[in-house]
Amino acid sequence: MGPFFTSTARSSEGRVAHTMDIDHDITSAVRHSIRLPAERYSVIRRFDELELSRLRRAVLLLFAGWNPLSPVSLLIVSRAIESLSSDGVELYVIDCDCVPDTFAIGTFGRASAGCGSGEVAWVRDGAIVATFDAGSPPRLESEVLRHTRELLDIPAA
Repeated sequence: MGPFFTSTARSSEGRVAHTMDIDHDITSAVRHSIRLPAERYSVIRRFDELELSRLRRAVLLLFAGWNPLSPVSLLIVSRAIESLSSDGVELYVIDCDCVPDTFAIGTFGRASAGCGSGEVAWVRDGAIVATFDAGSPPRLESEVLRHTRELLDIPAA
């Protein structure tokens, strides 16, 4: 079933129900989906670990271990960043279950409970300069390339 589910149980009707471990860690799921070396990304499990004001050039991706779109979005985002061959951008994969609603609403226009398909934000000098709702994968790669080039001051291809 993949790295996201940690246990199964049968309902009274005999159907299999998958459940998440309450104290899950997205790190393993991220490692399975990302295409960057470990030194090029950070996994954020507690939102207070992310000091937005200290980030110079960064891409933030909200990741939900329970949403099948998250690993797809992470794969696309990490491949796009890797293709630019630049060490000038940091990727932060944030467990969406730790994101406060104030940040999610202010950045993506909805509460954190509605996030998790791999929403992406670009940060320049501590401020969010662009966002993209990764719920539309066909455009995700081109949007990641466009916004990351802009972040790094790389001319469009």
